[in-house]
Amino acid sequence: MTQTVPAERGKMLRLLCAIAAEVFTLVTLLLLIARRDWAQLDVCLECFVLVLLPWIVEKLFTCKMSLPMYFFTESYVISYLLGHCYKLYYTTKWWDKIPHIFGGIGFALLGYLVFRKLTGDSRKIAAGAVFAFCFSVTIALLWEFVEFGGDLFLGMDAQTDSVVHEIRSYSLSDEPGEITEIRDIGSVSVDGKLLSDEGYLDVGLYDTMLDLLLESLGAFLTAVFLWRDRGRHTGFYLREKTLETA
Repeated sequence: MTQTVPAERGKMLRLLCAIAAEVFTLVTLLLLIARRDWAQLDVCLECFVLVLLPWIVEKLFTCKMSLPMYFFTESYVISYLLGHCYKLYYTTKWWDKIPHIFGGIGFALLGYLVFRKLTGDSRKIAAGAVFAFCFSVTIALLWEFVEFGGDLFLGMDAQTDSVVHEIRSYSLSDEPGEITEIRDIGSVSVDGKLLSDEGYLDVGLYDTMLDLLLESLGAFLTAVFLWRDRGRHTGFYLREKTLETA
């Protein structure tokens, strides 16, 4: 059931959420400075701006976010902050996957809004759902290009390495066109340095493909929901409509 939220109460909740996110980001910034951890200061500065992302989207697309969508977006930003500044990306293996699933969902909803704005027709539900899926997957793909560029040109490690226990490659074979397989890899050393004592250290392929799969899954499920829901609960509302929670 849809519940209408009074405009003033909705504005207050959004304001409190934004203030809490900005204060948390500021506290994190001060903690980093106190620890002399300069490497993550840029993340805090980015998050100061990203907290305003709902307002930017509303102005850019002349729309209004529902309260759940607003909280969802702010949670997305905070998960990014927690991952970098509190090292959850490195200490909790599945933490990196949260923003990718969230991104698949959020960008699909944004894509549906873009379709509505471009066509001006709210009756093309199936077409809008397909566009939403394609829009979200395209954003995910472009982001992986950004991560690859950061690793290649800036010496970053955005495409996280994975430990695997078997590899198959044409390059390892003595005969052209034949695959050589190595199984049960226990450890790998390069120039006398142990890279991993658990298996082969894959440089980013598994991480990139899993990220794309998760974002695509989130986008697909969102597109199916939009289609089945007939576009009634998209997370975004045109300016002339009353702010509602789905």
